[in-house]
Amino acid sequence: MSTNLKKINRLIDVKAMALKASQLILGTAIVVASSSATADLRLRDNGTVYSPSLNLTYLVIPESGLSWDAAVTHVENLVVGDATDWRLPSAGDGGIGGEPSNHGNLCGAAPAPNTCDDGAGNYTNPFIADSSKGELAWLWYAELQNSDATANTSFIDSATGALAPIRALQSATNPTFGIDRVWQAEEDASDSGKAWHAYIGGNGNGSSATASKASAGANFGVIAVHDGDVGGKVALELRANGLIYDPAQDITWNTNAIENVTWTSATAIADTLVIGDATNWRLPATNGLGFYIQSLAGSKDPLPGDAELSEGRHLFYIGLGNTDCADGTDTSFPIGNAELPFGSMAIAHFIWEQPEDSGTKAWATRTGAPGVPAACGQHISRSKTATTVHDAYLVHDGDVGQAVGLQYRPGGMVYDPLQDITWLLEPMPIGNNGGVAWADAVLWADGLTNAGATEWRLPESDFQFGVPTNIPSTNELSNLFYLGLNNGVDADPTNTGFAAEIDGTPITVNFLSLGGNSRVWTGSPASESPVCMGGSTAAGCTDGWAFYVIMAGPSSVGTGSWAPSTNDSNAWKAYAVHDGDVAAALEVSIPFVPVFGAALLGLTMTATGVLVVRSRKKHIG
Repeated sequence: MSTNLKKINRLIDVKAMALKASQLILGTAIVVASSSATADLRLRDNGTVYSPSLNLTYLVIPESGLSWDAAVTHVENLVVGDATDWRLPSAGDGGIGGEPSNHGNLCGAAPAPNTCDDGAGNYTNPFIADSSKGELAWLWYAELQNSDATANTSFIDSATGALAPIRALQSATNPTFGIDRVWQAEEDASDSGKAWHAYIGGNGNGSSATASKASAGANFGVIAVHDGDVGGKVALELRANGLIYDPAQDITWNTNAIENVTWTSATAIADTLVIGDATNWRLPATNGLGFYIQSLAGSKDPLPGDAELSEGRHLFYIGLGNTDCADGTDTSFPIGNAELPFGSMAIAHFIWEQPEDSGTKAWATRTGAPGVPAACGQHISRSKTATTVHDAYLVHDGDVGQAVGLQYRPGGMVYDPLQDITWLLEPMPIGNNGGVAWADAVLWADGLTNAGATEWRLPESDFQFGVPTNIPSTNELSNLFYLGLNNGVDADPTNTGFAAEIDGTPITVNFLSLGGNSRVWTGSPASESPVCMGGSTAAGCTDGWAFYVIMAGPSSVGTGSWAPSTNDSNAWKAYAVHDGDVAAALEVSIPFVPVFGAALLGLTMTATGVLVVRSRKKHIG
């Protein structure tokens, strides 16, 4: 190693890095994790919807025409997924076992139209009461945001963007009206033979969620509820190697499209495809719907598990969050705060399905329609001539992809399975000006040895200015920023850590020094960018500039640009990466040790690579 390199870097062996990592655990790199819930409805599978604000699951598949006794028996015998112990919703005012009271429209005309009772006799807008007026009233007013003049019976799921109907609240003859009367859990303690029910938006006039008593022998609607979140997730989940897991259908999609192939060629490719350890790929199924399948009507936006959904249609409506009468078609989906394209899926293309329709035809489903306002009928399945060419997206039963969340590793390392690279949590030591110059950073990474591994480098760039147009991109820092650290465009504040677990203890692992207005160098000189290779004479091409990504700060975070490679102010940092999972074959174990008081416990390593407490004396080998 050169004398110059020794000045800006020290060789880091397993023992020293293990000690450093131990101090990170006890210091600022790893902290105990915490979480908070948001108060919006979440779409779940099997016709269920979860309310985080009440920690309650509603079964939104309609069940009507039952007496109160029959309704109680019905919900007590329900099994949805693995969930039993369903019940009728509480009428409030004391909850289950308490004594409800009559109440009129909670968002009524007094003292002014569209103002709502806050639970204490005060009127405001919007409805902000707790659930004391009943779990159905909360759903109607607080979650669906109705007043005396509205009758909303659908919501936009934040995780998928799908328009989800609360079908159990919809009139069979007009989905924009409420279902009328729905049973609640309580019998009337003072008037035998009667039970409480809620009047939900009857006739579309918004006179909604009023609580009153009725004969228990009357036939009303039923909405079952369950405490806690008991529905399965429906949002698409990112996997490595271009795979996406669809939990509502329990299938894995390969987003790497097979373009312009006949049906026979597509099935032949599926028969021989191997991704990781997964074989037995196939075309998406029509679910036995052997007929010309028209698009769903706009008033029948689907729920996960609907019989009329083929696997491709389920992806279109639920996974990608499309509706029928929409302005354009969405071919991307959210992962945390990022928006990811579904491979190269194009609008208004047909993709092949199975089975064949006949010896000369096969089924295909259309991926929406161009951006035409009120373009109903966007997504259809039809029989196509099998010798024509269309695109194909293959699927596999079950979850066969590798999870992509960042994974903490011994030695102060983080494995990134999406990119199959390992990051060092600790950046290059800063210079006298508070940052590092690009050329010094390249030498530093090139000379590193950590956990026995050499051949470290700076992360690769996609030479793109601004925010990447395609995530995941070929920019390793951008992928870390948006997908690994779950940041949105121009994130404020910026996430610089991720959730992990050590010995069953939830923690947050932070990239050290990644804060302030951090600009992080890539290993890509500007001279190798397409703009410079194309003959540009810009200063960045001729004066030795290099590319970087803004990884933290008050604005413009997540954007890429270039700068003179001599910049070494306090904004410029360098983090090293290594191809593959460096720690995968190591036997090094770093247990989580809590901090007692303000003291740091000194740790050293045995010959077998296991950290043990020796003394409080620090040693860096």
